Amino acid sequence: MPKQAMPDLEWLTLDEAAVRLSPVIGHQITPSAVLRLALEERLTLSVYFPTAVFAREVIKEETNEPWIGNNVRRVGQWPPLLWGTLVDGYTLTFLEELQFLRGVFDAPLIGIERLEAEQLVAKSVGAADHTRSLYQREGCFVTDGSGRLFQLMRDHAEDFAINPDYRPAERLPEGTVFVIRTRAISDFERATTQEQSPRITTGLLKLVLGMALDSYAYDPRAPRGNTVPRIVDALARHGIEIDPKTVRHWLTEAAEEIEHIPKESD
Repeated sequence: MPKQAMPDLEWLTLDEAAVRLSPVIGHQITPSAVLRLALEERLTLSVYFPTAVFAREVIKEETNEPWIGNNVRRVGQWPPLLWGTLVDGYTLTFLEELQFLRGVFDAPLIGIERLEAEQLVAKSVGAADHTRSLYQREGCFVTDGSGRLFQLMRDHAEDFAINPDYRPAERLPEGTVFVIRTRAISDFERATTQEQSPRITTGLLKLVLGMALDSYAYDPRAPRGNTVPRIVDALARHGIEIDPKTVRHWLTEAAEEIEHIPKESD
């Protein structure tokens, strides 16, 4: 019975993501390196909640006001968030209604979710963990697939200031797992390929030009010489067909890109 292909997964663990990303980057990377890519804002980090967690939606709106009420603050006026990823000029309205979240959500890395990721990176390299002292009362944030922002909440029967029995979570819920969505990996692969594409093209053109110069006496100053038919014939002997116009195009492209100047003795 033929083997069935595995269906595409919605998300991968950090270990699985490291395996998937290693060929793209060009060397073996670790799960810690995957987290660092996310902290550098090159890769979208997500979290997986295996069980339902409490959260309240946060409405983000542009404003020029420095401060509005107790539950609406201009982002730049929050208690100092040391990593500086928040954008000034917005108000965040914390809604009262609690919701249940379960499954995969993206981590905006503006609250404790960032500190948790930094702590894992620090632990992986044997560095001292100083993140606990940086906790802020704003807590943990996640976004859903439509971009809605949520603040995670936890049960705290003694605190009724924000919502009866609940206040912002001081850390990610127990059992939370950092993951990477497969579409985020695809976006990273595409962006990395675009960055590498000019270097790869230049390298290939150097190979084309170098082999033509060395093996077929190619002279960029005499583009109508016998180099093109000789290359076409050589490829044909190995069962490879190619249009002479294609060969001439890439030889010309290589000579112009590399700006090769033939030696006088040539």
